[in-house]
Amino acid sequence: MTDCIDLICSNNTARLLEWLSEDSASRWETLTSTLRQLVTKRHDVSRFICENARLLGTGKVVSINKLFDDDCLNEVAAGLGSGAIYGAAQGCPLVSEEQSEIAGYRFDDFIQVLETACGKVESEVAFSAVVECLRHRRTEMDKLLLLLAKTIKRCDDRAVRITTAIGALSQVYNHSADLSPIVFFLRDMWSLDVQESHNVSKMTLISAALRLHTSILTGTTRFSECDSGIQVANLVCCWRSDLFSWTSQICIYNDRANTCQLDSTSLDDALCCFSLLTDERSVIPRVYSIPCLASMYIKVAHVLAFNIHYDAHSSIIILLETAIVMLKQSGAGIAYSVPLSAELIVALLGCCYKPSTAERLADILDFLIQTTEEDTRITLFGRVASSCNDDTSLSLCLGIFSRHVLYNNNDAQTRTISVLKRLCERVSSDVRRFPRTWSCLLSWLESLKTTVKCGSNASRLLLDLNKSLSVLVSQSGLEPRFVDNVQKFLNE
Repeated sequence: MTDCIDLICSNNTARLLEWLSEDSASRWETLTSTLRQLVTKRHDVSRFICENARLLGTGKVVSINKLFDDDCLNEVAAGLGSGAIYGAAQGCPLVSEEQSEIAGYRFDDFIQVLETACGKVESEVAFSAVVECLRHRRTEMDKLLLLLAKTIKRCDDRAVRITTAIGALSQVYNHSADLSPIVFFLRDMWSLDVQESHNVSKMTLISAALRLHTSILTGTTRFSECDSGIQVANLVCCWRSDLFSWTSQICIYNDRANTCQLDSTSLDDALCCFSLLTDERSVIPRVYSIPCLASMYIKVAHVLAFNIHYDAHSSIIILLETAIVMLKQSGAGIAYSVPLSAELIVALLGCCYKPSTAERLADILDFLIQTTEEDTRITLFGRVASSCNDDTSLSLCLGIFSRHVLYNNNDAQTRTISVLKRLCERVSSDVRRFPRTWSCLLSWLESLKTTVKCGSNASRLLLDLNKSLSVLVSQSGLEPRFVDNVQKFLNE
């Protein structure tokens, strides 16, 4: 017993391990019994428990690789593992995989002992101990999060502690069976009085909740609660307060690079807004007008459409069809309620490669385009056509706009033919890549022939286009089926 106390007080881990190795099971029982007895009485015992939390909490001894000549640097490397909380943990682990476990290890009430010890030592020491245990004693995450919250409340530098704790929690929350302790911890941290100038800790909490929600929605994290996704979304909604401002500020273009543990992306924002807009258990305020709600639905769909590496086709359709129904039922200022842009149309056309959703998306685009003014449609058509890069989206673009672009005057005809001429020059360099586009293009040009007045600007532009097509037929070595199509158009 005396030897055990001396080893604890000296905090010499190497000597302690030697002492344990002589009779592991018996001496481990002596060690834990001594810690239970003295933790409330002696500060040095409490400090020993906190500084050796990983050993006491897991019963495992990990040898540190000698990556550097400096022992201190080796300890830092071991503490970081394969990645810091500010970066993705990738590559080979820095800590040796050789772990030896103390024979007869058992410490069922370790968290209770640790909690007592944390109350006896400096808040910084206690914080490090709890975070270390959070990483390695994940089955008791609920108890550790309560202890972590209590410890952070003791700290003067709460903002830094919250950010660090969230980084650690983000690495292990998928090991928790229940969501409730995590939500309780996040809410508790949000309510703390934190003195900081840039709200870093608040933004860290929001980002963590957004990433948690995404992991639930995509199925990478599962909890016992059936409503876990909307629980987290509602939490973020309470923090964000104004859903309209939030959706307006979401960046459309998502950074697909590896983000660090403390960052969220526009996709995370969009998925959370999707849950809030479509789940009847959502706590969003019921104060928004129909046009305002419709614009939010369309903006979120726009962001999801640009993140095509995440399969959100069904979500996009739900959002847009709901927005259209709302606008039709309200009957108020549809043309001014739809925030339509060329980028949105291109994004939706890019989602039409799936036959199961292409028809519904085409119907949605039909409605959205017909809500715009006639003059705007030609401008939209030019921008969209120049941005489509594959045969599916480009042929759909031509098919949809050909039904809605009206050319009842010379100016409209000239602008339309100008767009078609540029498109023709573009696809003629690789006709085999754009077979459907080529057919749609010739069909539209053919219908224009009967409406163009002889001698007009549109007529001259169409004549130039005919000459270009004649040269293409004679020089490019097109496949017979394409030659026949062009020749038929030229001869009519």
